[in-house]
Amino acid sequence: MADGGIGSDEFVNFKCCLCEKKHVTKEADIYCVECQDYYCTQCTELHKMFPAMSTHQFIDKSSFNTVTLQKSLPSFPVEKCEAHKTKLLDMYCADHDDVACVTCIAIKHRTCQHIHSISDEVDDLCKEIDADKTNTELIRIKTKIEEAETAKKVLIKELNAQKEKATESIRQFRKEMEVILDTFEKATLKTLEEKYKNGKEKLENEIKNLHRHIDELKVSSQKLTKSVGKKSTGFFSL
Repeated sequence: MADGGIGSDEFVNFKCCLCEKKHVTKEADIYCVECQDYYCTQCTELHKMFPAMSTHQFIDKSSFNTVTLQKSLPSFPVEKCEAHKTKLLDMYCADHDDVACVTCIAIKHRTCQHIHSISDEVDDLCKEIDADKTNTELIRIKTKIEEAETAKKVLIKELNAQKEKATESIRQFRKEMEVILDTFEKATLKTLEEKYKNGKEKLENEIKNLHRHIDELKVSSQKLTKSVGKKSTGFFSL
């Protein structure tokens, strides 16, 4: 219930009556003139779900602190049954969609199968709304997870494509390097072969020259020997 005062322990001036029944302190946003009680925004929406209460008049929170209204707003429900003046309208017949007091229920709705107290009906509606909200949140989370999964799969696909591209680049680089190495090898071997031929040819020419000099020396030696032999013969013949 709303405490109707200012500066309560919870710093709430007007408490939602339905939340308080569930031991939850919540600031009231609306006052229902017919029910003569306070409701938060969520409980007001529940209140409007009952067709029998759909025409109730609501007063906004901004008017709570007016002096005239503070004097007239009660801190507990006082709406009474028109037929049974001392009874509160605290029961709900779902079969007839009717709000009634306990006596009316016993007299007019004794054969009805779906009788509930308004507080229980509100609790059920709260649970249903909470379940719907939870289910909606679960669906939202599931959607986010599925979106994240899809995004990860896209990243994996892109990663595979990058891997294949990098692998192909490495193989292409290897082929290019092989061409370069083959060209370098051929050029180097050609240069080596040319140097070998030049060096060999030079050495062979030097060897030929040496043979030529040896042959010349042999000829000179033979001539010298013949010349010396003739002189010796002439000497002995004298």
